[in-house]
Amino acid sequence: MNRLRDLRERDESGFTLIELLVGTVMLAIIIGALVAAVIMTLGTQKTQDRLVSSHDEQLAAAHFAGDIASAASFADRTTPSPCATSGVLLSTSWTDPVAGQIFVDYALNGKELTRSTCLGIGGAKTIAIAHDVATAVVRCANSSGTTVTCPSGTPNSTLTEVDLQITDAGGKNITLTATRRVP
Repeated sequence: MNRLRDLRERDESGFTLIELLVGTVMLAIIIGALVAAVIMTLGTQKTQDRLVSSHDEQLAAAHFAGDIASAASFADRTTPSPCATSGVLLSTSWTDPVAGQIFVDYALNGKELTRSTCLGIGGAKTIAIAHDVATAVVRCANSSGTTVTCPSGTPNSTLTEVDLQITDAGGKNITLTATRRVP
């Protein structure tokens, strides 16, 4: 009987094996859910970055192709822009039968590649067509495919192709190539 009393009076502090297993399983479920949420968040950010990059490429390609195809003259960064845009990489211009003289500048402002459009002097409408740009370089080619210096603001019937090479901050290279309609 003494022995039975000793067993009942014994201090039962601590956990049984079953309690430890249940606690461990619960902790594993909670940590698993948190890890899944973090991974999904990181994956969503990468996906968002890729979507923004893809959108920038499409927007830049669409504008660039149309502007070069319409261009009657080109100007490089040494020619003052009528749109008063700073950081100009390339200026194009043409005459529209309805709107008159149209000027379009491509410029690198900070980390954004911008496209500015103006009619005559001033009043430029500027949009960012690429974000997080590290470098942007313009290359021109004549009708025989030879690389030439982009002309400064004068019509050039031999200039047929213009490339805009963009490198983003992540090192991804994008080359936009546009062909000019030769009258």
